Amino acid sequence: MPPYPSDASLPARDTARASGTSPLEGTGADDGGMSAPRFTRERADAALAYVRPIVGDITGVYREVVAVREQLSTAPPAELPSLEADYDGLMNRLGGLVDELQRAGVELRDFEEGVVAFRGRVADEPASLIWRAGVDAADRVSHFIHIGGSLHDAAPLPAA
Repeated sequence: MPPYPSDASLPARDTARASGTSPLEGTGADDGGMSAPRFTRERADAALAYVRPIVGDITGVYREVVAVREQLSTAPPAELPSLEADYDGLMNRLGGLVDELQRAGVELRDFEEGVVAFRGRVADEPASLIWRAGVDAADRVSHFIHIGGSLHDAAPLPAA
């Protein structure tokens, strides 16, 4: 398996990140964690340019984790040390990607499907704005759930 570089050696995910500006300014996500981030629908949509590639990396690494875990269950003993090292490296990479989302104030809700939640409000009630990789438009959140709700409870966002 190929080695996974540290996040610091990865190329910038988009021009906003490369220029040092944050798509998350004004959401509370950039205040060092002092308050819960609050995303409007527009800010969540704008943040997708930053979030989408991270989610793509997460789903890809997660698929690799599952594959290596399956190999571990059937591998001959001589191959176990190498597979365990691969597994540990992938899990570290996955953890780093999840941390990157969390630092941006975004919650990963599903590794396999690439579902993320942006803390915000809908109809003046606290809610999570939901984006699903490969399902929703690349640049728009489409659903919401009330805080504490399940993804099964996701409802379409009201028309803007």
